[in-house]
Amino acid sequence: MGIQASVMCRCYALGQTSPCPYPEALQADPAAMPSLRLDFDDLDEAAEAQERFLAWLERCCPHPRMEQRREFIASWRGYRRFVEALEQLGEDAFPLLYEQLPEGQDGVTPAELAQPMLEELAQFEAGQTSLRQIVLFDDERGQIISMGSDVLKGALALDRLTGYDLGFDDLGFFVRDRLELNRLLFRARHVEQRLLSAEDLEVEYIDRDSGQSFRCRAAFGPRTTDADGFVRMAFLRFSVQEQPMATGRFDYILQPLRRILQAAHETGHPVRWH
Repeated sequence: MGIQASVMCRCYALGQTSPCPYPEALQADPAAMPSLRLDFDDLDEAAEAQERFLAWLERCCPHPRMEQRREFIASWRGYRRFVEALEQLGEDAFPLLYEQLPEGQDGVTPAELAQPMLEELAQFEAGQTSLRQIVLFDDERGQIISMGSDVLKGALALDRLTGYDLGFDDLGFFVRDRLELNRLLFRARHVEQRLLSAEDLEVEYIDRDSGQSFRCRAAFGPRTTDADGFVRMAFLRFSVQEQPMATGRFDYILQPLRRILQAAHETGHPVRWH
């Protein structure tokens, strides 16, 4: 699930489509997409007319459904990350993107706004090197474990037996009791995880800054066996850090946004979000 967008082609306006079966009933909706104005008293006739119209729309020109361009923009998670990045750089720098990007799977952006929105996207791309992100970092291996979760208030793992949620946010790694209204049991920015019982998966989380600890049977990450045959947790020492975002981090959404806005600019037809 996510956001898609489309722009209607100009084939009908240029007389480059096959004849519409109901030319007198053909109309454009607010997104300039073709639709059929049905004035049939008989419901069966109306359904048949709609079926014939949709079949014509699918193959009346080189563009299926008369769409010059259709793009999958991003998943909801990816979309929210992009909006958060816009907020981090400052809403005032991207007024049209804030105004026109949809909040749901609907909406229309006028074609005349496509070019200035393309300019705002270019401005965002140039400024994204200053963006920062909160990550969970494996201090032993020197690599990122996770860039976070946008669902369940930052939880990465939900332990079914204990009802504990394990995850992180801006304040640190946490263990939270989901069954007691998300009561916080442990939080630390720099963590050591010790496996106390491999059979019961009992672990001890230690705050490496304060020395405070918390024992439970909700381990974070998989178990592994070292060269000596000892079972240990894969993640022993980890921390919550703020790091620069990688170059090209938002290419997944910038590229389809550019393509759909460029199509709107070239055709003079609006963008439909869905």
